[in-house]
Amino acid sequence: MKLSVKFSLAISSLIFLTTSLMVSININQNGMFLKDAIKKKGKTLAHTAAISSLDSFLKKDYAALYRYCISIANDEDVENVAILDSKHVVKMNNDLIVLGESWYSKIMSLEDGYTYLMPLTLAEDDIGYVYITMTDENIHDDLQSLILKNILVGIAFTLFGIAIALLMARKITTPLNNLTEYASRVSDGDFETDFVYHSSDEVGILSNAFRLMISNIKGHIDSRTRNERLTITGRLSSAMAHEIRNSLEPMKGAVTMLRLKNPDNQWVKRYSNIIEDEINELSDYIWNFLDFSKPGESSLQKIDINKLILNIQNLTIDYIRQHKNDLVLNLTEEKTEGYFEPHHIKQVIMNLIVNSVQAMEGKSGTIRISTRLQKNSDTDFVEITIEDNGYGIDKDMLQYLSKPYYTSKKEGTGLGLFISQLLIEKYSGSLKIESIQNKWTLVTIQIPAIREL
Repeated sequence: MKLSVKFSLAISSLIFLTTSLMVSININQNGMFLKDAIKKKGKTLAHTAAISSLDSFLKKDYAALYRYCISIANDEDVENVAILDSKHVVKMNNDLIVLGESWYSKIMSLEDGYTYLMPLTLAEDDIGYVYITMTDENIHDDLQSLILKNILVGIAFTLFGIAIALLMARKITTPLNNLTEYASRVSDGDFETDFVYHSSDEVGILSNAFRLMISNIKGHIDSRTRNERLTITGRLSSAMAHEIRNSLEPMKGAVTMLRLKNPDNQWVKRYSNIIEDEINELSDYIWNFLDFSKPGESSLQKIDINKLILNIQNLTIDYIRQHKNDLVLNLTEEKTEGYFEPHHIKQVIMNLIVNSVQAMEGKSGTIRISTRLQKNSDTDFVEITIEDNGYGIDKDMLQYLSKPYYTSKKEGTGLGLFISQLLIEKYSGSLKIESIQNKWTLVTIQIPAIREL
């Protein structure tokens, strides 16, 4: 049996019992009220008759006494009326049958009820009596009508209570059913479904605790999955680094020979130096950024971010122009210095530039890099923004961009933005991506700056 049915039955039973008790009490009270009314009526009639019939009794006007008896007996609640003398002999009666009878024994055996004996008093002497007997037979119809009305009212209240109970049961059980469905989906592995119940009652507390538990479980699962992948990457990285570095060394040697063979060629000298620097940078990158499970010791240096961006411009401008794009810099004149490992920040910015170029594939666009110093009460930050007017990113994909191995590129590894995020967070910074599909993408980096005293 469902909880809502149990709750409805319990509330309905309680309402039925309460209504039945109230109806019973009401019927009993009304019955007592009607009986009390008859008793008061009998007492009043007896008292009135005793006053009205005294003169006729003294004159022995039996015709008048008979009229008094008949007029009183015409009341539907009066059963019998008699005028007695001082010795309790019947002098007049409404049906004239018992005239002359002695009702002494009858009077002596009177009990509290519907019989009333009122004395006819003259000079403080009882010279006779008015005897009236009331009946409650006529109130039975009133009581039955009253009982029927009370039962109908009780049924109406019961039905109303059942309706209220059903509504209350639905209000209580609906969030519980939704929570049960949510738990069932979670048990099937659907951690993306959310359940929100805004209330401070027990169900609200339970749902919030359950959501917190699911959030923690999801975090543990994501963390475990991420750690497993990074562990695998760590195991493979040393082998990959060895093989790639074996290829880089001959390349570096070839560039050195090229420069030595052409000592007077400034063009060869310039680009061979760039190639050799990038080979060294790539070699360091392989060891320092693929091997996540074995981070090396940090060697922080005081770096001017603006100068670093100008250096990156020299390295990437030919690549950018080859793809029919342009690079525009808007660098602040304020000092943008901080303590970083140079190749870390350089790698992040170059990775974002490459992403921007790829995002504008097939059309001419512009990459804009800006810097500014953001001063806060406790920490200053260098803010770097990299914006392009490429194809943008679908809003549903934005939440996954910083996760490892997630990529929309056919030849992507899904590690570029993930590594960039890790590197920025290493310096207590932040990396935020905003985008509107088919319009633009904006990446905002904030990293701590050296505060001037």
